[in-house]
Amino acid sequence: MDELQAFVLKFSDKEVPVVSDNELSHISSILLIHATKDTQCSLKVLQCLAYFALDASPKSVLCLETFKRVLDILIATEQLGRDEILDWFVDELRPLLPCIKHNENVSASNALKPGIGISYKEDAQREEWRKRGGLKSIPLFYVVLLHLKNKDISSNLWWITPGILNILDDTNDIEGVKLKGVFLLRVFLEHCFDDQRKWVSFSDLGLFELYRPILLNMCYYLPPSYDSNTSLKVLQTVFPALMTLYRLQFGDGSLNYKHHLGKFLSEIILQILIPRVNLTHESLTEYALDIVCQIIQIQKESSAVHLQRIIYVLGEYLVRNPFFTAFSSLLHGTLNVITALIRYCPKERIVAHKYDFLGLLLIIFEKCQQEGMLTPTTLEKLQTLRLSLEAAGCDFDADKREILIRKDVYEFFQ
Repeated sequence: MDELQAFVLKFSDKEVPVVSDNELSHISSILLIHATKDTQCSLKVLQCLAYFALDASPKSVLCLETFKRVLDILIATEQLGRDEILDWFVDELRPLLPCIKHNENVSASNALKPGIGISYKEDAQREEWRKRGGLKSIPLFYVVLLHLKNKDISSNLWWITPGILNILDDTNDIEGVKLKGVFLLRVFLEHCFDDQRKWVSFSDLGLFELYRPILLNMCYYLPPSYDSNTSLKVLQTVFPALMTLYRLQFGDGSLNYKHHLGKFLSEIILQILIPRVNLTHESLTEYALDIVCQIIQIQKESSAVHLQRIIYVLGEYLVRNPFFTAFSSLLHGTLNVITALIRYCPKERIVAHKYDFLGLLLIIFEKCQQEGMLTPTTLEKLQTLRLSLEAAGCDFDADKREILIRKDVYEFFQ
């Protein structure tokens, strides 16, 4: 027990100390053996282990597994009840969370005037929160959310919501704080509403309109205002959280769920993101194309409403670019989007746009052919897409003869 108490003492400072993987493994082993000897010490050690829950593997995996196993031991031996343990961790967590006091004394006469000093005051509060060890609250918050159940929500919502919102509101540290707030929100949505039939339903809580504008606004963190790596991390974190938010609010597969995903596709991905970043930020555009594929797969036939716009954006901002074939990930990402459209859109819509599809594929084929980038894999994909169009009802026989007279694209039609 002395080793466990000494381990806890290391965390008396505001910052989380540097602890090696071997030391964490050793402490975890001791804790599992002596968990029931001093329950208060065991809980404190678990709190310290929780501070590493968002670290890279294997550290995070070890800490989360130990946390769960020790909780199971304490509950099974009736040393402590589940609710009692949960209340203990909540009491430890709440003082660590940011508590930002916003200026509420805004009158109608000065509503349109800039709030000089307000931002500074909030920044000062956030800096004070950091100095008193507030960053430790984020991994601890994560662990607590993992162990909350749907039945615990009504009694804990009063501190969970402002806790997440105050972390999401941080504008000074996007990756270190704000994106972790998005992650916490996603964990909250995915783990705390697993049984909505017996307990409180998310859609009844009125939280949707609190979180949705925040997440959507973050999707505009794009170059050149932000570097492409930051923009990519934001999108990779926000989009899955947004999908979960829509699913919980409207129901998986519902018309409203598909409608909001379609709106996201149209207003953010197709109208803003791809036109702005195109080939200048390869990884960001590659992920945007992956999002397009995901939404098409969810919307299925309903994605036909976006068919014309998608084809236009692919052609105008990607395929037409002289350097398109130099970015193999974007070339194959574009072909993946075309594949998804052909697979999920109604056949009559595919036939109606057969020349748009054929034009895109022929331009890609010719570019790759002329620039020495027509690999066997690319050629096979292009030929497969042409066959898929024909299987959907597109008849290219007459067009093929005319095209082959003017262009050397025989391989494409093989």
